[in-house]
Amino acid sequence: MDPACPSDAVTATDNNTASGRAPKRPPDFLISIVVSMAVWTTAVSIAVYVDYLHYYEAFARSSRSAYPHWEFLATEVPGYFGLWLIGIISMTVMRFRLRRYLDSLESANAHLAADRVRLEKAESIASFGSWELDLRDKSFHGSQGAAAIYGLEHSTWSIPLVQSVPLPEYRPALDKALADLLAGQAPYDIQFKIRRPSDGSIRDIHSVAMYDRAAFLVTGVIHDVTEYNAAQRQIQESEQRYKLLADNAIDVIWTTDLQGRFTYVSPSILQLRGITPEEGLQTSIEDAITPASHAIVHRAIRGVVRDALAGKNSEPVYLEVEQPRKDGSTVWTEVTTRVIFGDHGQPLGLLGVSRDVSLRRAYREQLEMSLRDKDVLLREVHHRVKNNLQVISSLLNLQADSYNDPQARALLKESQQRIRSMALVHEKLYRSPHVSDIDFPDYLTTMTHELLRSSGNGKVATHVTGDAIRLDIEKAIPAGLIVNELLTNSLKHAFPPHIRDGRITVSVRRDSAGRVELTVEDNGIGMPPNLKFAEMRTMGMTVIHGLAVQLDGAISILPGPGTRVQLRFPSGQ
Repeated sequence: MDPACPSDAVTATDNNTASGRAPKRPPDFLISIVVSMAVWTTAVSIAVYVDYLHYYEAFARSSRSAYPHWEFLATEVPGYFGLWLIGIISMTVMRFRLRRYLDSLESANAHLAADRVRLEKAESIASFGSWELDLRDKSFHGSQGAAAIYGLEHSTWSIPLVQSVPLPEYRPALDKALADLLAGQAPYDIQFKIRRPSDGSIRDIHSVAMYDRAAFLVTGVIHDVTEYNAAQRQIQESEQRYKLLADNAIDVIWTTDLQGRFTYVSPSILQLRGITPEEGLQTSIEDAITPASHAIVHRAIRGVVRDALAGKNSEPVYLEVEQPRKDGSTVWTEVTTRVIFGDHGQPLGLLGVSRDVSLRRAYREQLEMSLRDKDVLLREVHHRVKNNLQVISSLLNLQADSYNDPQARALLKESQQRIRSMALVHEKLYRSPHVSDIDFPDYLTTMTHELLRSSGNGKVATHVTGDAIRLDIEKAIPAGLIVNELLTNSLKHAFPPHIRDGRITVSVRRDSAGRVELTVEDNGIGMPPNLKFAEMRTMGMTVIHGLAVQLDGAISILPGPGTRVQLRFPSGQ
């Protein structure tokens, strides 16, 4: 057990008490009281005996015949007894008071030792230490923390040893700082570098001291600030790099407080708006935008600041605003801004970047105008192609009317219907908001209705179903012609006179591979069982096979009832 550690003593006492074992001998305090009482009793007894001898000698010289024992007991012994009793009480009280004082002194020493341990721990954690310079005997004393910082052993050092630790270039500044402190001219507050004797490392030290003139004692504190100084240098270097980037950036970098007043503006604002950074700092966001952009900017900034105040992690805001220049003109800028947060998460203001997009905006407007012109031109092309196809269709119709041969007239009517299906694609493209593709199910609906109307077959109904699929002109015209041929064949051959409720269904959808699946089916009499679809050499079948190859598709006959033809081809999108 370490006698200097009060906690060990308290622990040992608590363990003996907890075990219930009586101490092997009485406490020292009780023994001292008993010994003191015995000594005092012996002293009083000797005094009584000496006094009794004196009393006896006086009796021998007197003329009395009998020795007055009772007289001695009555006159002298009570006084001695009282003196003995008073002495016993006084010694006991003094012993108790002395014990209480010693206990309090021991407790104070224990607390002092505990405080010293805590101070040494605090010095180790915070990398600081304390020191004293006694000017009377030129002695230098340091705490354990100071010894660890300086890389020295023990706690008492000679002044030459202490003076050898700082680097030589700091010696004059240290001597002057101490001289100014002793003369009362300036406080002792200095930073310097040392080389530790223990490991040879270089450390940054900050020292502060005060001088007690009455005691000729200089008391100070040293702090190892090596890591702090390194962090500060990194921060300064980072700030310098960012400032260098901001000062030389083409875009304008700026910050504001929560009221919208600028707190920093990069020098590139001179090229953007024709004002200096100093002039920019005298303005706010409201002054930096034109009235036409006020509503957009205020709405965006209010939203991002409101989210920040509510603790939400808001995303950057991207705006395109018009800003005034010093010469009265305006410039269009793209602004990116977000909220700046402090160390404790509180919003401090806004950080933004403004980029001149006037040239890009002009190019965009020019491109949009060019696209509008091309869109108008392309629509006009589709319109004229549709008109030309209608002219051709009209010519075929006139030619058909000039023939008396029903077969020739039927062939011309079929060609006329093929041309109408192609013209319908161009008409849909002309009227579509997207001139590059059409809504294919809508196109099929219109085409089937027109084909049914032109055929004059009132006992057959058509129905188109499918997904919302858009096809460009390269796919829509061949696919539409195939559907036209299949519908024409169904109307001509699938419904003899006895069938009154004929139905033709056209469905279009995407399969799992992303291809377009186009199916035409009817509830008619179906195809002859011995007829092979691939071997049919009619005009219509030749057109269907050729267009299927053009679409890079595959066409097949599906089992009935009726006739079911399916075409699969890639959509190209």
